Amino acid sequence: MVLVLGASTMLFVGIVAEFVVLRGASEQWPPPGSPPLPQGFLFSTAVLLLSSLTLAVAHLCIRRDRTQAFVRFLSLTSLLGVVFLGSQILCWTQLMREGFLPRTNVYGGNLYLITWTHAAHVVAALVILLTVNARALRGAYSLRSHLGVEIASMFWHFLDAVWVCMYLLLLS
Repeated sequence: MVLVLGASTMLFVGIVAEFVVLRGASEQWPPPGSPPLPQGFLFSTAVLLLSSLTLAVAHLCIRRDRTQAFVRFLSLTSLLGVVFLGSQILCWTQLMREGFLPRTNVYGGNLYLITWTHAAHVVAALVILLTVNARALRGAYSLRSHLGVEIASMFWHFLDAVWVCMYLLLLS
């Protein structure tokens, strides 16, 4: 997981650097005709932050040997991950209906690059979370054995932090 996080960090740093360079080279950012960010991105951010909280509570529950509460909070985290992705899809749909596509301008290309790259990582993390969730429902984790939860938590919290940084970048 450390290697995955390292590689993902390098990818996202590269995307941020590219965004900053292009923004700095532009006379006006976002370019004229670009719509404001959909409000759904703010909702997505809140959902993702809440999912980090529910995952932290789930993690705490398993370390206190409260397995039923652990499963409930882990399931809630997975559900919030799906809600996040659904919200992102609604935002992209709104932008596309307004005629704002990745090819519209450099800003549009970057907005979609940032959000789609992050979403792809969230899909991967959600697969991991759902796998951990399925194993948790079968009683696979306990106070003494919960490495899968640790690994899933690392990736999920990393992606939450990345999203907050990316969202703030898009707002600036």
